[in-house]
Parts: sequence; structure tokens; C-alpha cells
Amino acid sequence: MDDLREEEELIDKILKKNPHLTRAAIEDIVARYMSELDITRKTALYLLLLESGSSYEGETVGRLKIGDLIAGLSNVHLVARVAWLGYSQESQRGMLTRGGLVDDTGVIPVVFWGRNRDDLAKLGVRPGEVVDIQGCYVRENLQGELEVHVPQNATVSPYQGIADEIPFIDKFMKPVNEASPADSPQYIYGILLTRPSERVVMVNQQSKPLYDFYIGAGSKAIRCISWSRLHESIYSINPGEKIRLYHVWIRENRFGDVEIRVNNLSYIEVDPTLDVSLEIGETFLSQISFGLILSRIRLKALSFGKERVRNDKRVLNVLVTDGVSEAVLTAMDEKVDSMYQVEEGGEFYLEIFRAILKNLAPNVNLFTTDLTRIMPLDDGLIETSIPRVTVKGVQLAQSYVTIEGKVAKIKEGLGEMENIILLEDIEGETFMVVFRGDISDYSSENIGIGDWVVVYGAQVDSRSLIDPTSPLTLRLRAFSRIERKKY
Repeated sequence: MDDLREEEELIDKILKKNPHLTRAAIEDIVARYMSELDITRKTALYLLLLESGSSYEGETVGRLKIGDLIAGLSNVHLVARVAWLGYSQESQRGMLTRGGLVDDTGVIPVVFWGRNRDDLAKLGVRPGEVVDIQGCYVRENLQGELEVHVPQNATVSPYQGIADEIPFIDKFMKPVNEASPADSPQYIYGILLTRPSERVVMVNQQSKPLYDFYIGAGSKAIRCISWSRLHESIYSINPGEKIRLYHVWIRENRFGDVEIRVNNLSYIEVDPTLDVSLEIGETFLSQISFGLILSRIRLKALSFGKERVRNDKRVLNVLVTDGVSEAVLTAMDEKVDSMYQVEEGGEFYLEIFRAILKNLAPNVNLFTTDLTRIMPLDDGLIETSIPRVTVKGVQLAQSYVTIEGKVAKIKEGLGEMENIILLEDIEGETFMVVFRGDISDYSSENIGIGDWVVVYGAQVDSRSLIDPTSPLTLRLRAFSRIERKKY
């Protein structure tokens, strides 16, 4: 009975502090806390009471600085500059607007209850302005971070003192190329390099959506990830724009790479006045690692595949070389047109691109981005090319060849089995072309029995050269194509 009486007293205090709440709403919130946090009903009520800005001990606290705040304080008087102001949203407890506050001792997230951005603007709460808040409280969120909560009955007004004494958020911000892993949230800025993308990953044997994008400064690009959907506002930011990221965490992933973690407390905004730029260096295929590469590399286009459409995007795969190593370049959308300006056998500079390392040769896969530049070159410095051969002319050291022949047989595989084209070359020697998918993925023409064709950029299966009982076997890759021979 004592527990029931104590719970009723807690509910009365919550209702007194939050007159807009109903008993039904309180029960819903308490049930959610009990489920999500695996706590008792009484603990859930105490948590809600702390969120409401009232401690059951009735503690009153005067004016403090951000560096003095601890969880559980209530009736706090705080003077600080508005570092950022996020978007308003509806919650189970009503309207809230998140933001951040800054003074000379630090930065802290703030939650304004019962007021949207327009309401706050009327009170003088705008980014960059110094505000006087009386009647707020401090709590830890579910991530264990301190937050200032400003209930609707708190007094919020422009500060009447000397505002110059309170710094702007810039004091605590740094460019992304200077950021390093830390145990506290950070405030960074840079240039948006890619649009946000979404993919599904397995976490503890469960599928979860992962959102990511890249931000850069100087010669460094860092991947930003979020396990919750990003606010739609970031999707309207164009790559190349300068942005600020408030309240993000910087961590090393299991591969040792630095990542920026974005969560529901983070905020991203455009600021064209930022003094930040990119520094593009020179690199080679052997020096490339996983991720977004803020460098320029000189390449030669060895073989063009057939242009395809994947996920409503135009895609062109090209086998390229820097004269020492090969890679597969995947150009997308308008970058496909840029590659056609290079032409097969031409040289070009590729600047700002993504790279993935794979076990399948060639081991490096390059991908264009919105900021990628493809600059054709007139001079030819890279001597490497794909040899045009007959069956007898194929050598073990050759990885890719171009060969012509007459189609004798087209055999379709079953399911995931590979398809086969049996041909003979101009000397009457037999060879096979093996591929996955449909032949239309490699040719824009209808290829039939008796046709003379040219197979461009086929990969040599070295095992067929060693086995005397096997015909020469060539494998088609995404950068390979087949054309009827033109006389």
C-alpha cells in the first residue's frame, strides 16, 4: 500500500509540473520506460519526474555555468549563447525543440518543451543570441549525456548583460581534418562530399539500416554514419557545400578507420561563410585504400563495357590502369558522358572518387561521386594496352585480351551457372567465352550462330592455358563487351 501511495504522490508531482499531461499519457510514457530500460514502475516515475524538471527533494539551484552542471539539478538559472537550434518535433509529452547552448566553460544540448522555433524566436532564442533561462533542469539522456531541459513554465528572455563575454560555438569547433577520436561529443565543420546513402547491414544477426555520407577538409575525408534515419534537411544539401556538424562522436571502427557517429542529438546545417577547402594530392593505384579518396590519379582507359542501367542510374564500367596496376572504374550518370569524352585507349585524370578493395582481380574498384572530375589528357604517357591476339598468341602473363572469332555455339547455363559461347578464331583455333547474366549485358547487338564477333577486354582464365585438354577460356567482366566484326 505504501508503494501505491508513493507512486500516486509521484504522479501528482508530475501532473503539477506538466499540466498539459494527462494520467493516460503518463501511463504510456512509464510503460515505455519500463519496457525499454527494464526498470520498475516506481523508477520509471522518478525518471519522468526528473525529466519534468522537478527533483523529489525540492532542490533549488541558482545561476550556474555549463561546466558546473550535473544530472538531477532543477530550477537552474543559466545564461548562455544559443549554439544551434534544430527542428521542432512532436513527442509523447508534446512539442519540443532541440538545440545547443555554449558559454566559456563548454557546450551542452538543450531541449525546449512546449515551444517550436517560431515561439522561441519571439523570445529571442535564435542561433548566436545570448539568452537568460530561469527554471530549467538537468538530466542524463539514455546515452548517458547531460542535457538541459527548459519546461514551458520556465522564464526565457534575451540576456541584458554584456553578451561579448560569452563565446560563440566557433571556439569549440574544428575542421574535420583535425578531428580525432574522443570520449566526449565534438563540433566540427567541413565540405559535404557525398549525398547520404542507405544500406542494410547485419548486426547481432539482425538486419538494420545504416545511413552514411562523407565530409572532408584539407586532404582528409571521413565517413559519417547514423543508425537512425537522417533528418530530411540533409538530403537537400548539395555535395560541395560547407557544413557544420554539432554534437557528433568520433570513433575508430573495427578496421582502425576514424568515423563520425551521428545520432538524434546531432544537428547539421549549411554555412557558406566557413573558411575550409580541399587539398587534392597525387596518388597511384597501389597507394589507394578503402573510402573516399581526395586525390588525383592519372589513368588510361583500357576497355569500355556496355553501358547499363542499375537502380535507375546509368552505369559504365571501364578497365583502367596507371601503367603499373589495373582497376575497375564505375562511372555513374553524367560521369558516363565524361568517360565517353576520354574514349577507349585515352588517358585522363580522375579526381575525388570512392575506392573499394576486393579479392577478385583487379583488386581495386573505383566509383565516381557527385564531386568527381574526369579530365581527358592529350598526351599519352602510359604505354600499357590490351593486346589483340589469336588463340595461339595468348600468353600466361597476359591478364586481359581482345580477340575475334566465329560463333559456333551459345549455351545457356541453369540458374547461377555460367553461360558459354564457343568460337573459333581466324586461324581455326577453338576458344570459349564464359559469362554470367544475359549476353545483352555485354552487347547491344543480337549475337547468333555464324556471326564473326570481336570480344573486347576479356579476362584470361590461366587454368585453361595450363590444361592441354581444355580450350582457351576467357571470362567476360563488367568492362568487357562483344561487337559484331565490321568489315
